[in-house]
This record gives sequence, structure tokens and C-alpha cells, in this order.
Amino acid sequence: MSCPHRDFDHADPGYNRHLHEFWSEQRAVCPLSRSSAYGGLWLPLTEELVRAIAYDTEHFSNHGAVVGHVEGSE
Repeated sequence: MSCPHRDFDHADPGYNRHLHEFWSEQRAVCPLSRSSAYGGLWLPLTEELVRAIAYDTEHFSNHGAVVGHVEGSE
């Protein structure tokens, strides 16, 4: 899959305010987006890609994943 590179910062408040618009736009252009932020990250934007990655434990891992607690999320 060849996609135009687009840097985005998922920790930027502006990104989060316009999250759904960004995802919709990126999904149409490149459903597996890449950013060089924080040493590089990938953003799968379709259910099929998320499912494929989640079940492919030979190639993908949650090693090093950062999971935080969000107030009011319980």
C-alpha cells in the first residue's frame, strides 16, 4: 500500500478536537496512516485492518504499549 506520508500528533489537543474528521479524511486517502511523531507510529483506520493486526500475534505485539487511566472512564 503506497500512501502519502502525513505527520500527525495524536497527543495534540487540536488533533483530538478534530479526530473524527481526520480519521474520515485519512481513511479515504490512506487507511493505514503513518506518522514520524514519537519515533514513528501507525494508525490503522478500518475495522478490517484493526482486526488483522489484533489477530496477527506473529508480526504484532503490545510490548511497550502505554495504557493510561482516563478519569470517568469506569
